Amino acid sequence: MKYLFLLLLLLGITAKVTAQDMMLNGSFEECDGVAPSGTINLYNIEYGAYWHNIAGTCDLINPCVPDDVSGTPCFGVGAGRFGVSGSTGAPEYMYGTTLPLTAGQIYEVSFWVRKDYPTEVNKPIGLVMSETVPTSSIVTATPLISFTPESTQCTKVKACFTAQQSVTHYVVFGPYNGFGADAVYIIDSVSVNVIPPTTPLADANLSVSQSVYCIGDQVFLDGSGSANETSYEWKIYFEQTQIYSSGVLPGTAGVLNPQLAFLFPGSCYRAELTVYGVCKDVSTVDFCFANPNIDFIFDGNPVCENFPVDLQVTGDNGWTYTWSQGGQQLAAGTGLKTLTVTPTIGNATYTVTVTTLEGCTHTETLTLNVSSPTNLPPWMDGINGTGEYTYYVSQGDAVFFNSVLSNDHPNEEILYNVISNTIPSSHLVNLPGLWGGIFSLSWVTSLATAPGEYHYIFKANDQNACGLGIDTFDFRIIVVCDQCPVCISYENRTPSGTPLPAETKAGKCIQSGFSQVVSTGNANVTFIAGKSLDYGTFWDAGPGYEGIIDSTTCVTDCEDCCEDWNGFTFDALPNPFYINFNDGDPTNDFIQITDTYHPFCAFGAIGYSFEIINRWGIQMNDHDVYNVIASDCCPFESPAPENPISHSSIWWDGHTIDLLGDLVEPSDGTYFYFLTLTACNGQTFETSGIVQIGGQNPNGMIQNPTGEETSILLNKEQQRLLEENMAEREQLDKVLNLFPNPTTGIVQITGLESEEVYYQVFDDKGVLLSHKEKAVNQSFSLTNYSKGTYYIRIYSGTTYVVRKVIKM
Repeated sequence: MKYLFLLLLLLGITAKVTAQDMMLNGSFEECDGVAPSGTINLYNIEYGAYWHNIAGTCDLINPCVPDDVSGTPCFGVGAGRFGVSGSTGAPEYMYGTTLPLTAGQIYEVSFWVRKDYPTEVNKPIGLVMSETVPTSSIVTATPLISFTPESTQCTKVKACFTAQQSVTHYVVFGPYNGFGADAVYIIDSVSVNVIPPTTPLADANLSVSQSVYCIGDQVFLDGSGSANETSYEWKIYFEQTQIYSSGVLPGTAGVLNPQLAFLFPGSCYRAELTVYGVCKDVSTVDFCFANPNIDFIFDGNPVCENFPVDLQVTGDNGWTYTWSQGGQQLAAGTGLKTLTVTPTIGNATYTVTVTTLEGCTHTETLTLNVSSPTNLPPWMDGINGTGEYTYYVSQGDAVFFNSVLSNDHPNEEILYNVISNTIPSSHLVNLPGLWGGIFSLSWVTSLATAPGEYHYIFKANDQNACGLGIDTFDFRIIVVCDQCPVCISYENRTPSGTPLPAETKAGKCIQSGFSQVVSTGNANVTFIAGKSLDYGTFWDAGPGYEGIIDSTTCVTDCEDCCEDWNGFTFDALPNPFYINFNDGDPTNDFIQITDTYHPFCAFGAIGYSFEIINRWGIQMNDHDVYNVIASDCCPFESPAPENPISHSSIWWDGHTIDLLGDLVEPSDGTYFYFLTLTACNGQTFETSGIVQIGGQNPNGMIQNPTGEETSILLNKEQQRLLEENMAEREQLDKVLNLFPNPTTGIVQITGLESEEVYYQVFDDKGVLLSHKEKAVNQSFSLTNYSKGTYYIRIYSGTTYVVRKVIKM
């Protein structure tokens, strides 16, 4: 039995013993009137008989002290007091004296304690039994009793103590293991009582049903062998952390089945049983949970079909290992941690169940990735499925394409390795999945992107264990100069109609004569392309034609727009421009400046200003981009058959912002445009004219918001030009006629005396489909156009009208 240093707190437990108190002046009622010289206060504990200070100055509460002292004893008129006074105070320790104790005798050591005043500080105090006169070093000793007072109510605390020597002992009090500010304690009725040898003492006896359990087993802790207890308490610890406590329960300890989730294989626990009676006794026992976990020792690499493979698992050599496949046992034995198997595709899943000496089991399963002896390397279908791996793009345009990676065996994981990447960091790449799929690349170039060749090269390895399949894929992106088209297509270009330019350059390809006649005649015409020149059945090359394939075209030979500048270029400007949203003609729902012969490098300008002004000088197109100065060559485009964009870089959508901030159609009437073109060498070109919105007004009048006619504020020359243009348009509209309409091909123009008649073809959405062509014999052809509705703009001089024609 354990008698030395046993703690018994007063928790409603009583035990009758024949007591002989060996403590001298344990109630602090006696005063000897002696205090050392230089005493700090006049209620020093030194005034109490047999009580002394060790550290700090402890207090005596007793009428015998020379000065008043606060505090109320638990019993009688005497008590001791110690603690820490204030945030800068030092801990205080004191000791009292016993009669000589007898070696081997068990004593009950007890005292009453309370807080002197309520505080939020709850710190433990301690009692130490010493065989020698205490010194300051005793403040580091392990207390026989450790207790935390939490209120000003008196509480009795006791423990059992077995004397080792027959000498006087000393009882030491202090704030052991818990110094803190404003925690002051009152000690009263200290006693050291003899426990007669015949007194039955509490005896704890704890055992466990087994020392090692399997996860899921029930744990039974047996304390029924304990004796002489009147109450008991169970505790369980995991890694020194308490995870269970029953609390103090009355009666005798029996068997405990703790309902805890013991979830950790390989974890160990300590159970503790404390029994209370006369003194107390503690018994502990340890138990663990087996850890039968095993793992396959395997690198995860594919294996070759029908080739032997050695499988191995971790674990104890004393365990039993049972191997199976598809529910059929392959082998079993103690320490059988390895097994040689011959896997095949679709039949390569292996299971191992381990059984420990305690009967605990665990199962692990491994599925091998089996490769076929017949293997092809991965392959791709090129850019967007074309089989080609080169992508052409103009500076400032976006690159986006997909390519599908395939493999002959879907169970082979593909390992990727990027060999080279010269594309700037602004690009985005998505690699295929582990078994193939879509590779995609996107990159938004800018005008600052240098023309040239960029590469994204990666290697795909199918990791076939029977023989690697490896292939490398080089995706080339060729960035061409922004003034060059990537590809250009010519149709309906003849010397007698619209002749071909003397020189055409394209970064990738030039196509001509696939649906309409394209003829060079006797002119000197040169086509230069980076990759291909493609001719259709309608192509007719004269003696002056030369076709050149040069991979550096528009890449290393970008033109300098300043050095090669040959003046401003643009199509003839109608005056006035005419906008009417209500006439069913989409070609005049907006106005634009075009350059159909230079659609990819329009106007010979790097900057422009295009303002629409009403008669009060208010700008109407301030919601649009109307003023641009670029830093690069050829920043502007124009609609053309080779470049079917919705509108020119210089245009106005015919709308304005009203006083409410809404985008609206302006009132019918006459407005003015001012166009300035700027070249990179500093030269400029300025022109202006009139924009007529809605119905024509031959008298030069517009309707103001009140409905009253108001004269337009024009100078005499502007007024004259306006009147002349309006008169010309009215006359042209009256006399011009087209027939047959509907037509299957040729349309005749009648009513015009001039032989210089031009036309343009627009689709039913107003998109330009042809150059400004000269009418041959006062006629034009829709033979090569598909069936549908077209709008034909007929020019005579600087005036034009629009007619709708239906192609059958």
